[in-house]
Amino acid sequence: MFNDGLRAWCQANNRVLFDVADMEAHDTNGDLSTFLYNGQLWEQMWPGDTVGGDACCGEVGDGGHPSNFEAEKVLARGFYALAAATASRWNPGSTNSFYLVATPPTQSVRAGGPSVTYSISYQPSGSFGSPVALSLSGLPAGASASLNPTSIGSGASSALTVTVADTIAPGNYTLSIRGVGGGVTNSTGVTFTVQNTAPVANDDSYSFTANTTLTVAAPGVLANDSDANGYPLMAVLASGPANGTVNLNTNGGFTYTPNPDFSGTDGFTYQATDGIADSTPATVTLFDAGNVLLFSDDFTRATDPAPIAPWIAEAGAWTITAGQLQGIGPAQTYGSVYVTNLGTNYSAQARLRFSATNAYGAGVAGRLNPASGARYAAWLYPDGSPSGPALNLIKFQDWTSWSYQGASFKPMARTALTGVGTNWHTVELFCQSNRLAVLYDGRQAFTVTDAEPSPYYNGGVGLDMFTGSTLYTFAVDSVMVNALTPSNSVVTNLPPLVIGSITVSGATAVIGWNSSAGHIYRLQYKNNLADAAWTDVQPDVSAAGTTATVTNVFGEDTARFYRVLVVQ
Repeated sequence: MFNDGLRAWCQANNRVLFDVADMEAHDTNGDLSTFLYNGQLWEQMWPGDTVGGDACCGEVGDGGHPSNFEAEKVLARGFYALAAATASRWNPGSTNSFYLVATPPTQSVRAGGPSVTYSISYQPSGSFGSPVALSLSGLPAGASASLNPTSIGSGASSALTVTVADTIAPGNYTLSIRGVGGGVTNSTGVTFTVQNTAPVANDDSYSFTANTTLTVAAPGVLANDSDANGYPLMAVLASGPANGTVNLNTNGGFTYTPNPDFSGTDGFTYQATDGIADSTPATVTLFDAGNVLLFSDDFTRATDPAPIAPWIAEAGAWTITAGQLQGIGPAQTYGSVYVTNLGTNYSAQARLRFSATNAYGAGVAGRLNPASGARYAAWLYPDGSPSGPALNLIKFQDWTSWSYQGASFKPMARTALTGVGTNWHTVELFCQSNRLAVLYDGRQAFTVTDAEPSPYYNGGVGLDMFTGSTLYTFAVDSVMVNALTPSNSVVTNLPPLVIGSITVSGATAVIGWNSSAGHIYRLQYKNNLADAAWTDVQPDVSAAGTTATVTNVFGEDTARFYRVLVVQ
């Protein structure tokens, strides 16, 4: 007899309920089984079943319950077989059990990233209170999991921690948790969705030669990049160089052609992609092979915000945040930071930006005297500045005063600009002897010789700003200081240099060229134009007039090619 109580027990305990009406009693062979209850045949107990001509149960022939005993016989055998196969799931006479609960049932996890944790508990039914032992199955390759603890009681929970390696493929995975206790077995499952790990792109640097295309073969910029999932990477250009052109291939190789006569530092950014996710942009720095680096700062720090060291603040509020040195000052004040003792002949390059087009002006300084504030400075003024848009070369006598040749607030040189805006710009100040030059976004703006009796010959590098009536933020994201060499020296306004004569006698050649008194020249040669390097002919020549000559012995060489550099 199946009643509502039995049916509820089956549902609560994940059991199978067979409920077949109007089927006579059969033994395990399927034959009819006759038995009495209170002196009556089995089915004669029930109202309406007292009439019939069947000796077994008085049902056949009553007109209301026709039966096919052969069919019932086959069906009965099937029920007995099914009951035997599922016997392990029955706990006869008991309504006590449990079921497992996973919270949450589904989570997302990043390949190679932090673990995720589920809470596994059990809910008892009836008076069940036995401990339940937990175990796992279905763990995919590349994933690990642990249960803590591995046995729980009623009201307790276990922490299921799942970690996936960076080699596992993105997708959905199911893990099964099995619980056994008190003769009862139950299970539940959790799902974790593996998300792709973005590739990691690292910065690169390459050297180039002025007026020559740099060619970098694959894997190029991708050589030091990685993908945690092991997918092949492709390079995608994010932003191009300011002082040349770049052609970046997806395989990481590239070509870079500097602008004519550009000698300095350039660069571009790219992202590595695995076809699913992109890396954060990486920077490729391109520098003239002739440059000798004295100091650099890209303002990458371990904390954000960070102290400004090694920079020293003279005035204004300065901080390093988001990979930038940022300055802001009260209205009508100067702000300055600096580093000391960087030498005599060098170039100081800064990449800078204004937060507003009506900012007043700011720039990079060289040969700075920290005791007095005396310095040379190349200042940029944006479009809305009272002094802009323009680029000035200024000679400061102290931290706030500047003049030239007796005239206060007179720049040494000035050039008008267009479209400064709030974009990033590169300003580079060259200091060599008493000669100065300024480059703006890789283009030479002007060259000047300090004609005053007391030029500045050495000192540190600084960053300056002035705040007028409008407050703004002056940001710098990189500073680079290079010693000057023949390949990146100050370009002065000299007459075009021409080798005017080569006189050969035996194994000796006399090379002559036009010169300017007071300048130093260097003769170089190659025996094959395809050679990468030039050979110096020593010593250098200090010109005393409008021509200079050098004698060079070429011996048994069948050909020799010459060029002349202005060293100073």
